[in-house]
Amino acid sequence: MSDEPAPSGRGPQLLVVCTANQCRSPMGEALVRDALGRRGITGAVASAGFLPGGFAAAGGAIDAMRRTGLDISGHTSRRLDAAILDWADIVITMEGAHVVDLVEEWPDHARWAVTMEGAVRVAETHEPTGTLDGPGIRDWATAAQTLLVPSILDQRDDVADPMGRSNREFRRTAELLADRISRLLDVWFPATAAR
Repeated sequence: MSDEPAPSGRGPQLLVVCTANQCRSPMGEALVRDALGRRGITGAVASAGFLPGGFAAAGGAIDAMRRTGLDISGHTSRRLDAAILDWADIVITMEGAHVVDLVEEWPDHARWAVTMEGAVRVAETHEPTGTLDGPGIRDWATAAQTLLVPSILDQRDDVADPMGRSNREFRRTAELLADRISRLLDVWFPATAAR
């Protein structure tokens, strides 16, 4: 696969990334896919992590998603690799450290990686211009990353990892992700705000 943007005219391809791909990113993937579908936006969503794959989603994540009407019980974790990064138009991470890790391991792909919290902050303060089809969203992410460099390592953009914590913490993480995803999509695709 090439890291060149795909032809315009298709929906964005979003990759949600966390550490192990067992709780935050699978919840984010399910929530983004659902939110795009409710808005009638064509696009594709996947998730991955930095640790070896092949594991089920955490029980707390499955429970939290079940409470929202979404089922991630069939999820199997996936390790990040160049192929999925080639596929993605934007990489949305759960922590600033994930962006740093991407820069170190896959510098050519890291240009379109942003934290979830940072993406929302940039979207709400710097409305996108132009189309947010695949190539357009990659351009937006590259510009957003430049604005976010000062905050990458101070952890204010981190979504806390609920792994090993109570089901209540997983539900809080799911609620936070649902809110941030809704806010982000409301700016990216204002004509499709949740119906």
